[in-house]
Amino acid sequence: MNCPRCDRPVATEADFDRAEQPGDDALCWDATTCPRKDWHAEALRLRAIVEGRAVPPTDEELAAHEAAGGAWLVQWASGTLVQRMCGDTSGTLESAEVAAQWRGDGEVVRWWPLDADRRPAAWPTPR
Repeated sequence: MNCPRCDRPVATEADFDRAEQPGDDALCWDATTCPRKDWHAEALRLRAIVEGRAVPPTDEELAAHEAAGGAWLVQWASGTLVQRMCGDTSGTLESAEVAAQWRGDGEVVRWWPLDADRRPAAWPTPR
C-alpha cells in the first residue's frame, strides 16, 4: 500500500521491527502525518510566484491587489522588466487603473505581483 500523501510505500510492522530509527527514504513511516506532499505543494506554490503569469490579472485581481497595497513587476514583449528602482515608484504599477491600461495593450508578456513591501507575492485572490 502506498501513502496517499507522498505515494511511497507505507512502512510495515516488520520494517519498524528491523529499524532502530525510521529513516529509509524509500518508505513512508507515517502516512497520517507524512510531510512530503506538503513540501511538494509548497514548492509548487513558490514556483508559481517565481514564474509569474503570462495571463494578465483580471479587474477583480487588480482591485484586490491594489487594496492590499501591492504593485506589479511586468515584462514587456521586448524583454525589458519594469520594476521599482531606488525608491522611485515610476517603474511599478502602483494602481489598478494603470495596470488595467497596460494589460489591454498586449505589450506586457509576464506579470508578477509584489506585496506591500515590494517583495514577490502569491497571485492576488479577490474576496
